[in-house]
Amino acid sequence: MLKAKLALINFDMKAARRFLTQAQKIAENYGIKRLAMNISYEHDELLRQVKLWEKLKESGASLSERWELAGLTQQMENMVRKQMIESPKLSEETPVSIFIITEGGSALLSHSFIDQKTFESHVFGGFLTTIDYFIREMFSEGLDRAVFGEYTLLLKSVPPFFISYIFKGDSYYAHQKINYFIENIRKEHAIWQNILKSFQVNQAINLKEIPLLESLITDIFITQNY
Repeated sequence: MLKAKLALINFDMKAARRFLTQAQKIAENYGIKRLAMNISYEHDELLRQVKLWEKLKESGASLSERWELAGLTQQMENMVRKQMIESPKLSEETPVSIFIITEGGSALLSHSFIDQKTFESHVFGGFLTTIDYFIREMFSEGLDRAVFGEYTLLLKSVPPFFISYIFKGDSYYAHQKINYFIENIRKEHAIWQNILKSFQVNQAINLKEIPLLESLITDIFITQNY
């Protein structure tokens, strides 16, 4: 997190986000939930403030301005005093869509959680473009999320494909859900073999033909049993 903030005050947004992605993985691997929640919140806030940081860079903002916005003083105090980090107030996200995408960018599964009329076609097309760019450029840099207007796109690698979850709101619980989803599709042999079969023949997945997968998606992303 300290490396992320130091990168931020030097206007290296990509490095800052990469460090935050790495930090969250480490916190989760060690089961430090409070810290993982805080890191996820910091990452979301950074994405919301991208335009502000770009303006600061253009205007040649002073080091003190950048230091304050990055929250480095609080970060240093927490490290020196070894203070317990307070859990940020995070809410469950609003699911929009989930995709299973090949490494080449083709969608094997495209499932929407909302009325398609409220999710206009040009917005959907923009998401597909963003996903393609994300896979080719951003994911190779160790990043796992991007903001597209009021929506967030979260991407996870599950070779030989990617899982992409689009939602509105905070990322922490969305992150937990997609991890749980990945764990279960790998563990459930029938689901995994059906996905692999669709991948091998390059055929879109019909959820009605894989009721276990449809049920899993409903349980995790709608009824929130994860």
